[in-house]
Amino acid sequence: MIINNIEEALRKDKSLVYTTDPNMASSKDEDKQPVQGGFIIIKPNIDDYLSIINIMMTTNFFNSGAWNKTRIGILNIF
Repeated sequence: MIINNIEEALRKDKSLVYTTDPNMASSKDEDKQPVQGGFIIIKPNIDDYLSIINIMMTTNFFNSGAWNKTRIGILNIF
């Protein structure tokens, strides 16, 4: 839920703005936090778009270990 004006996030001089979820991370390093897909802003940039698509298409996903067996993105069904 967005509770403040979204304009501040849109004005950032960044091509990618997103939320993270430290509880899903195997590392607590700030630059290695997984994207929490609830909030993502991507400014139109073909190179960034193609890079994201490439990562999604070439990274191995395992049912028991998620992306590259990091357990990030693992599907839990209750």
